[in-house]
Amino acid sequence: MRRIISALVAMLCLVALLPATAVNAAVTSQEWQWIVAARDKEGAGDVDGAIPYWTNLVTSLRSHDLEACGVYARKLGPALDDRGRLTEALAAYEAEIACWGQLSDPSYAEGMLPHVRRAEQLRPEIRAFVSRPTEGAPAGRLAKHEPAFGTLLGGTLDLDPAVAGDPARVAAAYGKPYAISLVYTQWNSLASHVATREIWAKSPTLQVSWEPTLGLTAVQDGKYMREFARDLKAFGRPVFLRFASEMNGSWTVWHGNPTLYREKFALVARIMREEAPNVAMVWSPNYVGDEDYNLYYPGDESVDWVGINGYTEAFFLGDLNASQKDADIFYQGRRTNPLDKFKAIYTQYSPRKPIMLSETGFGWANRSPNRDESAWAAQTLERFYGYLPLVYPRLKAVSYFNVDVVANPRVPTTSHYVLSGNRLMTDAYKRVTAADWYLGTPTASPSFWRPMEQATLTGMTQVAAYINLPNGVGRVAYLLDGVPKATANRLPWVAQVDLSGLTGAHTLTVVAYDKNGQEGYRRDYVFDSSVIRVRLNGRYLDFDQPPVSLDSRTLVPARAILEALGAEISWDAATETVTAVRNGSVLRLQIGNPVPTLDSRALKALDVPAKIIGGRTLVPVRFVSENYSMDVKWEQETQTVVISPKQ
Repeated sequence: MRRIISALVAMLCLVALLPATAVNAAVTSQEWQWIVAARDKEGAGDVDGAIPYWTNLVTSLRSHDLEACGVYARKLGPALDDRGRLTEALAAYEAEIACWGQLSDPSYAEGMLPHVRRAEQLRPEIRAFVSRPTEGAPAGRLAKHEPAFGTLLGGTLDLDPAVAGDPARVAAAYGKPYAISLVYTQWNSLASHVATREIWAKSPTLQVSWEPTLGLTAVQDGKYMREFARDLKAFGRPVFLRFASEMNGSWTVWHGNPTLYREKFALVARIMREEAPNVAMVWSPNYVGDEDYNLYYPGDESVDWVGINGYTEAFFLGDLNASQKDADIFYQGRRTNPLDKFKAIYTQYSPRKPIMLSETGFGWANRSPNRDESAWAAQTLERFYGYLPLVYPRLKAVSYFNVDVVANPRVPTTSHYVLSGNRLMTDAYKRVTAADWYLGTPTASPSFWRPMEQATLTGMTQVAAYINLPNGVGRVAYLLDGVPKATANRLPWVAQVDLSGLTGAHTLTVVAYDKNGQEGYRRDYVFDSSVIRVRLNGRYLDFDQPPVSLDSRTLVPARAILEALGAEISWDAATETVTAVRNGSVLRLQIGNPVPTLDSRALKALDVPAKIIGGRTLVPVRFVSENYSMDVKWEQETQTVVISPKQ
């Protein structure tokens, strides 16, 4: 069950304690004149008159008085923000962050946190992507129940009037079935009782939120836990077990003892491994809490997936009078970016674990007092689900909290979330999750998005973009060497751009226009159409370091080519050796050594050995491919290495 954030914002009290006019004695006479003039203008209520003096002070003090620089920057930023001068406001917030960020006293970092959040909202950003087929694309080492590509859709069913606890009704209600049914249970309840008969019988996958409501000391290896595990095994299909989530928040009884928590989570994980091999363990903190969630991490050996619990609401804690500062700190409110609240956990853990948004919801109406915010909530939901496949490709599951609080008034939430309760929400969810990336069954998406800077750009190319503008995005244009080629009018701004027949250097420009039709930001992507390309089984390979030609031999990045050929790659930095394992055979190439080995047997010396170029290990493409029973040909006209199975 969703818990209400109860953490008090202690750092806001620190802001009031920070010096109002902390000035180093080394200020110049000119700076002192500006200080006096700004003080007089501010005291007289003439903020517009004070702004030029604050601007001068921030610029001047930045070189020799970081504390005072931050003081005046934190006055300047909100003043400009209130007047709609958002570009200047961002510069002031950035100056505050730069100045106070260099001070050792942690109170400065805490004091500027609201402006750090506001800067994130105002900072324009464009990240472009190209579509790639997943067939033949390396997926890396996958965790238990992790789809190679795509995000599993899920949600609650038993308190959603549109489906009435029946998984078979989800597709009709929301456009796609759920790959995951989310259910909750408390300690001492049997797993077979956590779901209705329909959910247990028809769900392809369960996510079970198991809550030790009697406290962590009650979690023991005994009859109850073993029976619970065997029940989950009897389900016979994949289970995600989210044990004791939101442990970093004081609203849970299992909060407060990280050492004991880690011990009990590891115990549950061990028993599940012994009794229920179909269970994947999910460690799921709240995205915010009153204690560092990392203290509770049980270790990679006990965790299969890292989850996040987090909701998005128009009003912080349902309070229509809550300050904008509070909302910004906790990534809530009408101006929040719904993706930002998950960035820290995703960045930290996704390199080694798949990420699950264990439970989420978008509040389309405040509950008490009632206030409809469905237009904003539908747009925010679409922004989150629309951009997720681009910016969070290893966020592999999302479960929506579809609970009707009107029919179930005892559910402790501050907002209405249930999608079927509002037509705008239902339509937005259907539209955005219709994308192939979202999986209604535990399969895999047929395509994925590659960052444009890592892609080989050629031919007809499908592009998309993640864009953040402070005034919202109205449309996006794609230009080739300054000439418009395509326009997109709905996020994630998908368009087709023809890059056929190009030679030499070119620039693909992404231009974002705000909702007022004004250009908000642009980004150039420079690419060289004359670089060597590699086409494997009809698919162009993408490289972050272009292939090179040395002594009439083509060298390509080792990881990209070997993984595309189905091998698992490892790198030994001490010996500078690449090891590729495929079908039990072990191929090794050492930097600078012309003699590779296959299963410890020395092979014929290479004309050009493996080399490090641009920070990447490059290997001879012909040697690698032919050792994996592939034919290699060279297309002179297109400067392309063509690799295909031997006939």
